[in-house]
Amino acid sequence: MELTAEEKAEARQNAVRRYQEEELRKLQNRNRPSAKKETPITTSLFDLGL
Repeated sequence: MELTAEEKAEARQNAVRRYQEEELRKLQNRNRPSAKKETPITTSLFDLGL
């Protein structure tokens, strides 16, 4: 199946647009501060002073 010049140009534009969106998403995610995982507080028998 042979694509016309217009179809090739459109497919190329779509590919470039998808690539740009993906790269932009990567940059935005990299600069976003990640949620810090809180350490759960655990109580032991030693902490209770028994």
